[in-house]
Amino acid sequence: YYNIIWPVSNRWMVVKTSDDETRSAERIYKANWTRVAGNVKTVDGYLLIEPFEGKAHLTRMEYGVKTDPGTHVPRFMGRWGGKKMMPAVINAIRREAARRMNPPTSKRLPN
Repeated sequence: YYNIIWPVSNRWMVVKTSDDETRSAERIYKANWTRVAGNVKTVDGYLLIEPFEGKAHLTRMEYGVKTDPGTHVPRFMGRWGGKKMMPAVINAIRREAARRMNPPTSKRLPN
């Protein structure tokens, strides 16, 4: 959720998502989404996660989005989206990956 200012503050959408794990044995995962309802004209995107070529301990992530909010978006807001929103998305993915790789351990008291 982002508190976005006028003229795009009243934009909303519902997206349909799909996950492709058919190449999970190769550690390749892809998620796709597309707009199915709302007053945003177009939103199509994907996230591809795969091993970084030649460096098994690193991960390559590719993220792509095509969108038309259905209204004029001033140039400064487009730049804001690239500078503020995209790093926030990447940081959220990093946090979730770290959480899943290092689940909290529960300490049990002896009986």
